[in-house]
Amino acid sequence: MVGWEDGRGRESMNTLKGYYLGCPIWGNKDWVGELFTRDAKPKDFLAQYTSVFNTVEGNTTFYGLPSEATIARWRQDTPEGFRFAFKFSQAISHDKRLSNAEPETVLFLEMLDTLSKRTGPAFLQLPASFGPSDLPTLD
Repeated sequence: MVGWEDGRGRESMNTLKGYYLGCPIWGNKDWVGELFTRDAKPKDFLAQYTSVFNTVEGNTTFYGLPSEATIARWRQDTPEGFRFAFKFSQAISHDKRLSNAEPETVLFLEMLDTLSKRTGPAFLQLPASFGPSDLPTLD
């Protein structure tokens, strides 16, 4: 077992200097007693996740922007070297298909700014229906 119960805590993340290794989520309840301590509650998952990994995909932002309180908790639960790789909102990529999405994009980028140095790459997942005829939108 790796993680909090093997005594390494956050130090294990530091062995990945120069590399980022993570999962698409940090809230997997199946990890309780494995990656997380046996008594871990969902509110503990992110902090304990960082004992092994130094990045995570922020898929939640695809569905909506987090509250300021949630962002503050994420910042508190992660060490300085940790990086979130957030996915752009589906409002930008799927609903508006990149057209006239400036207000949503500004809100997303402002959210990234509030996490300061914990922000890694952001990525945009286009819908499967985004085809060759949509390419001019990328200009």
